[in-house]
Amino acid sequence: MSYEILYDKCFVKANDKYLPMVLAGSNNCYQFDRSARGRRARSWFNLTYACPDGKRYATEAELLEHIEAEKKKMVENHGDEAMENYGYYSSFKIGGNTRTTFAQYKGIFVTGMKKALTVEQLKEYDVDLQVYTYDYGTKYQEIAKKDGSEWLESVIIESTEHLFETIEKFEKCYKNSKFGWYISFDTWNLEREIKKIRREMFPRNKKEYKYVDQDHYYTAKFIDNGSEYYFVKRTKNGIRYSFSPYLKFATEKEAKKLQNRLKGKVSIIIKKINKDSRVRVLSEVNNV
Repeated sequence: MSYEILYDKCFVKANDKYLPMVLAGSNNCYQFDRSARGRRARSWFNLTYACPDGKRYATEAELLEHIEAEKKKMVENHGDEAMENYGYYSSFKIGGNTRTTFAQYKGIFVTGMKKALTVEQLKEYDVDLQVYTYDYGTKYQEIAKKDGSEWLESVIIESTEHLFETIEKFEKCYKNSKFGWYISFDTWNLEREIKKIRREMFPRNKKEYKYVDQDHYYTAKFIDNGSEYYFVKRTKNGIRYSFSPYLKFATEKEAKKLQNRLKGKVSIIIKKINKDSRVRVLSEVNNV
């Protein structure tokens, strides 16, 4: 079965608009480097289907409206079960996830907008945004020349203003044309550099914890072949378990974070244990 795999995202913010840019490719196409080590093919491209009126960009409200419309259509066609197995019904998978939920799909856009970067910010890391018309060799340019059609050369975007000007120029030129034009990143190593860019542009606050004494705590259990076990950890080889409570959460809310994170992978049951225990909680400075 053929499906699309999303490996990463790097939305571009342009004033109050967003260009949803993703790194993705088909599961049955492969690419090879000079050492002949193959991997599934992938490239950066613009998710135009998520933008209204054939545009290359959309506002936050427009992208969220598109997501809700997709959700409604999916439920109408396949029922609520499609929300937990969205990848199967849409032929779409995120990275190595065997099952992609609708919440994960929505997260592409929510997180993508939250961590979007401007053209100017990307250029500080030598990452260029490019607008271009696809050509097979010079085949389409020759067709355009015979037809008397205008052919636009590739453009490296210099600023947010330049981005809008270029998009408008390409839209006008190819509005009624059979030629396709696209937006991508003109940086071969962006796939590798994006992790460094995120670390510097969106640093994570290191969480600090302390231990407190409580007369109760919450733990996690799961069922396997009709028997209940205390959950320890999920690994690539299976589930580690214990016959006595292992994980200890101060609140039910904290325990449910684990339950939601493993939803669709492990059926976690949250259980309250009324027993004196020392549990770990975030320090007050991080709870503000």
